[in-house]
Amino acid sequence: AVRQMDQNTVNAAPSADGASAERGRSVSVERTLRRALAWLAAPLAAVGIAAFVLTQAQVEVAVRLDATALPQFVAAQQLSSDVYALTNYAQQFLIVSTLAERATLQERIEGRAAGIDRGLGELQRLAAGDSPLLRQLAAARVDLTAGVADLSAAAEAVARNSENLRLLTGRLRGEGAQGPDTTLLAGLRELIALAAAAPTPLALRNIIRQFDIVLESVTESPDVARLAGLMRSEDGVAASRRRLLEALQQQRFIVRRQADAGDRMAAAASALAADAEQALSEARAAAVNGAERLRWLAAAGIAAGVGAALVWLRLLRRRVTARLTALNDACVAGLARDRAMEPLDADEKLAGDELDCLAVGLSAMQDKLQAQADELARLRGADPLTGLADRRRFFAAFADALGGLRLAGEGAEPAGRAALLLIDIDHFAAINEMLGVTAGDRALLRLAGLLRRRCGDGQLAARLQNDRFAVLLPGVEPAEAEIFAMRVRQSAADERRGEDVEQAPPVTVSIGVAQLDAADRSVDDAYRRAETALRRAQRDGRNRVVAAPAAPQQ
Repeated sequence: AVRQMDQNTVNAAPSADGASAERGRSVSVERTLRRALAWLAAPLAAVGIAAFVLTQAQVEVAVRLDATALPQFVAAQQLSSDVYALTNYAQQFLIVSTLAERATLQERIEGRAAGIDRGLGELQRLAAGDSPLLRQLAAARVDLTAGVADLSAAAEAVARNSENLRLLTGRLRGEGAQGPDTTLLAGLRELIALAAAAPTPLALRNIIRQFDIVLESVTESPDVARLAGLMRSEDGVAASRRRLLEALQQQRFIVRRQADAGDRMAAAASALAADAEQALSEARAAAVNGAERLRWLAAAGIAAGVGAALVWLRLLRRRVTARLTALNDACVAGLARDRAMEPLDADEKLAGDELDCLAVGLSAMQDKLQAQADELARLRGADPLTGLADRRRFFAAFADALGGLRLAGEGAEPAGRAALLLIDIDHFAAINEMLGVTAGDRALLRLAGLLRRRCGDGQLAARLQNDRFAVLLPGVEPAEAEIFAMRVRQSAADERRGEDVEQAPPVTVSIGVAQLDAADRSVDDAYRRAETALRRAQRDGRNRVVAAPAAPQQ
């Protein structure tokens, strides 16, 4: 059945495999599966690599978005807010009048300037370097804060000169009320009042020139001299008004410079905010595009995986499944042709797939082959006529028992001892000559059956040659071995007594008993002692048991 199944399997294999075998190329299921898995893994690996690359790019975009674009946008927005507040504070400097208000406004300006410096540093760090917009914004911030200090100084100068003019004007009014009231003095006082209110330096020079012309046409007098000193002295109205006009002009210049710096700061801050917003938009667009590419790649990976799986399944079916099916059919056919095997139940045992069917069939065949192998092993170590152990099997067990006894040593427990019985049928040659070979065979079979019944577990009976039998008794004392031999002899003499001699001739046996000893150098030593005891039993009249003396110590 096995040979037929192998032949059917070969015949059922695909023609491609046969051609490959003819060309000398080895074909194996393992190589086929490896190739199929490679075809399945190649597109999936390509998709996986692409997915990994895109994922890394997506991660980099997300990192850039979180680490650069978004913080840069937030910093630019905060910087724009600080620039707007700083510009407003600088413009408010023109309308404040008290020193406390200026000090408060100065602190606010310094705080906003520090915030702008921090924002510039943050933007430089995020941008990993400097840029023209950042340099422009920093320069404008320096100009604006410096202008605030200059504006504060100019405002103080304006206030100081305005206060001086106010005092001079009050003094003029006091002296005018106390001095003589003449036309000349009234004209000089009017010119002094005009000089105190001169709107421009040119108007102030014209008034001073008119004042000088009037002085040239009049005679010196104490009142005129006082008015001239009030008008032309270092701390007079003309000098104070000139210094006030210069301070106002400087103040207007600083205001224009601040306005220009504020415009430049606002423009730079707006440009930075726009750039940051654009970078943020680009990063977000890149993230969205990366996610879209990942979705397309996932769809492509699914499609590639499905296609590769279909190809793999097709190849697997053609190169593996079909061959398994053919092998299963051959196995079932072999089981059906083997009459020694019981037919399998198709509804129960073969209810699974092809592999289950094949497993069941192979299991049945394996059981059958194992049974045959056990039978062959039994027959190989058994005597063909009696079924007892043959000579080779007996001496192998004999050597094992002697080896175990040597390992146990001389003072071994009874379980480690063993005894050997050699048994000969008395006058066996005469039985063959007088009654024939068939009667001799019956005598041999009757003694073999007797030994088989007498021997228990672990005890071995064998036919060594012709009418020579042997029994190995492990784990027995010498006295127990002699008792066993006496019972065998007695049973052999009592069996079939009184029956037809030709059908069942009376049989007696002579038995030699030898105890195995650790001093035995080989099985031959114990065997010779048992054989010597057997010959002594035969010389002493047969139908008796003789025990051999213990082995001599070496």
